[in-house]
Amino acid sequence: MNYDYDIIIIGGGPAGCASAIRARWIRTYDSIPASVAIIDNNGIGGIANWKEIRITGEGWKLDGSDLIEKMDTDITKLNIPIIKEKVKEIKKIISTVK
Repeated sequence: MNYDYDIIIIGGGPAGCASAIRARWIRTYDSIPASVAIIDNNGIGGIANWKEIRITGEGWKLDGSDLIEKMDTDITKLNIPIIKEKVKEIKKIISTVK
């Protein structure tokens, strides 16, 4: 498949979703539109879909289902498509656009 996005995130786990949300939000905030997509054959969630997972930080904690719900809300709001396919190959393309 050929994709035409400025940024493609491979993996829909917590880190991949956070990266896609941040990339899309920052680029939109700076008024420089950027298209962002996530490729993951299982959709979003990754490790957060495991039973009884809790993701914690200093002063906060989220159960996996809560985290997925929050990520899905932002992904939907920022119009980030989830492409449910496996990544089989990555090719480096040299752009001559300046």
